[in-house]
Amino acid sequence: MDTLELRFPPSAKYIKIAAQMAAALGNILCSDIEESSRDADFVPHVELVVSEACTNAVKHGSKIDTEADVIMEVTCDDQAMTIKVKDAGQTFDFAAISEPDLEQHPTHGYGIFLMRSLMDEVHYTHENGWNCITLVKYKPCLKV
Repeated sequence: MDTLELRFPPSAKYIKIAAQMAAALGNILCSDIEESSRDADFVPHVELVVSEACTNAVKHGSKIDTEADVIMEVTCDDQAMTIKVKDAGQTFDFAAISEPDLEQHPTHGYGIFLMRSLMDEVHYTHENGWNCITLVKYKPCLKV
């Protein structure tokens, strides 16, 4: 099981690169699945969620240390794709973040909602000064 890491300055211009890297790795993970058995949403969901996680890391994580990189680690195995997005921001109460009021059409606040909705597992930790969002998407043919 190999892990690939991408480090980038906390700037929005790098978010698309991180999302595209995750999407490419998702395509590789699913390359052994027959076309008829593939989940057509797997890669787009991974790409969207990584974009949201990296956007949050850039927007909120760089408030304390504007020089600290955002780190994305992607690990793929036969079972799942695990993505960790880390920033050096202040800790926060992840569990207390509620769903946006979709009837009110807020202009922001969808990121964690999308992560929880589209991924199979989402975890938050704060360790050694780093916020870490862990996103897990099971390989499409292995839905648990």
